[in-house]
Formats: sequence, structure tokens, C-alpha cells
Amino acid sequence: MTGVQIAPDDWLPDAIDRHLNMHYWLEDKGTCIAQSNNLQALKEQYGEQANAIFEQEIQHDESIARSGLIDWDFERWESQVTIQQNGQKISAYPALVDYQESVSIELFETKGDASFYHATGVARLIYLRQTPTVKYLKKNLPKIDATALMYSSMASKSELVEDIIMTAVFTCFLDNELPDSVEAFNDCI
Repeated sequence: MTGVQIAPDDWLPDAIDRHLNMHYWLEDKGTCIAQSNNLQALKEQYGEQANAIFEQEIQHDESIARSGLIDWDFERWESQVTIQQNGQKISAYPALVDYQESVSIELFETKGDASFYHATGVARLIYLRQTPTVKYLKKNLPKIDATALMYSSMASKSELVEDIIMTAVFTCFLDNELPDSVEAFNDCI
């Protein structure tokens, strides 16, 4: 705005008064268990423990998490939810997780983790909805035996067929953005 260029080297973090630096508190049930000016150090020290607690207590929270889904049977998909547990509000990110024969709704700590699983879970729901087409493709993929022979050092023929069909689902049905409602899911099919 003023035309002054500031290079990264111009910042002198060590010259900033200590009281102006960010200070982090790590609380558990209202009690401070650690504090530091170094967020990365807190993550390194308590990250695995926090992840284990999240997986144990939150990831399969019964108010949201479900398993054995074979179709989109919920109205709206929320990309972030807030869970009340032990008087604390915890933000979590739901995802549809692919389990081959069905999908599950599970909660993750970060949006990146949820996104990693969610797209494949949505693709699996489409795959399950297209059962007659999938059965046909499994039996009639052209030159699959020769291709599977070249692929044999990496995986089996059935895994190759599965990968091809899932890639086709992504390409044909999920070219744009992922559906976030039952209507959007039905429209993409």
C-alpha cells in the first residue's frame, strides 16, 4: 500500500518484548497441564497423547459416527461438527471412510485428515449404488488378464480391477466437487 518492501530477514523475533509473544496453555478439564511460548514444542510433547485420546473418545462418537452404510441416507453433510464431551466443546471433522463393502462416518482431528478419507468414502457409496454396472465391469474389462500379469508384482488381479473401477467412479461421477446433500449425491449419479 505504501510501496515499502519488507523482507523476511527484516523481522527480528528475538527483539520483540517477551510479553508481546504468543503464550499457549494446554488445558485438560479446566486445569492447565502445560504452557509455553513454543506451540511446536507443545505439539511434539503432547500431540500423540492428544491423538490417542481423540481416537479413543471422539472418533467414534455415537451422536455422529455410524458404520455399515451402503447408501447416502442422511440429509446434509457437515464438514465440521462440534461435540460436547465432559463439559468441553470439541471441534471435529467428519468423513465417510471406505471399508470396501460399506462406509462409516468417522470423526477426525483435522480437516486434512477427514478430506483424505472422505472422497474415497463418497466414491465407495457411488460404487455400491452402481452394483449391476460394477459386476458387469468386473467380468468384462478388456484385456484385464494381460494387464493383471504386468501388474502382478504390485498387487493381485482383483485389486487391479478394484482400482480401475474406483478410478472410473472418481472420473465419471466426482469430477467437480463432492456432494454435500442427498440431492447433490443423487444428481452426481
